[in-house]
Order: sequence, then C-alpha cells, then structure tokens
Amino acid sequence: DAPTELRLAATERERLESWSADAHPAEACGLLLGRRAGEFTEVVHARLARNRSVELDRFVLDPVDHLAAEEEARALGLDVVGVWHSHPDGPAVPSKLDRASAWSGWSYVIVSVGDAALAGVRSWRLAGEPFGEPFGEECVTTLAMERVAPPNPAPTPRALSSGPPAR
Repeated sequence: DAPTELRLAATERERLESWSADAHPAEACGLLLGRRAGEFTEVVHARLARNRSVELDRFVLDPVDHLAAEEEARALGLDVVGVWHSHPDGPAVPSKLDRASAWSGWSYVIVSVGDAALAGVRSWRLAGEPFGEPFGEECVTTLAMERVAPPNPAPTPRALSSGPPAR
C-alpha cells in the first residue's frame, strides 16, 4: 500500500514556509529527500530549487537543481520522495495542472501563503497511474524535533543562482 502519512521535522517545515513567503507573490518550489517506511514517508531534507516558470502562478523545477537533489539523495542513502511548491494567495490543494503533471509514488507538498500570513501546509499523493487520478490527501505530521541527521554528511550544495555554475 502507498504511504498515507508524511512526517516532516519542524525545522524542515519552517524552511518550506520561509522559502514560500520569500518568493511571494511567485511560486517557490523544490524537492523532498527522505525514505518510505510502511504507511509513512519521512522527509529528512527539503531542498529549494529554482523556479524556471515565467508565470507567477506556475512552477517549473530547474532540471540542474533536480539532478543535484537526486545526486545528494543517492550520496546520503535516501530517495527523492516528493516535490513541494507554494500556492501564493491560494489554497494548499492541487490545481488541475498539479494533478495532470503528478507522478505516482511521490508526495506533493503544497504551502499556501498570502501577503500577511501562512495559510497551511498539506500533502497529496497520486494513487493511480502516472498523470491521472485519484489524487488523495496525505496526513502531514510535523515532528517537534530537529531535522533528522542524514546518514552521511551532506555535500555542499551549489548556491542557487540564475546564472551558469561557477567554474
């Protein structure tokens, strides 16, 4: 069976909320690194990615940042377990585009943020075939502990910038 609960350390949730507020009114996005264990998915590390969309109400993960997340997860003995993004001034529910582009097996965390406040953090998972339905909600449990230490030290991530990588 697919996991039905997403466990997120309070420190990682705070990072998602902060990144989302900083990006407002544009969407922020990134990837979730962790592990699946029975009926839950544990997020060990949240990563910020560049949003390559030119529209404020869309996100397109930068492929270089996606690859870096995959490499970091592999180095840490983890998996990429999902994607997160914000919905500025909108509810934390998947849009038609979110549902149409979802991959089965991944968690999709949506952070709803407005001008003055955070409105909520929810997670969704595609239960059927890729790019289809049904798209069900996962219970988000925020753990009141520090971020779970990865099994190995994390590689130093490249600074997020819109320019080419430094040489």
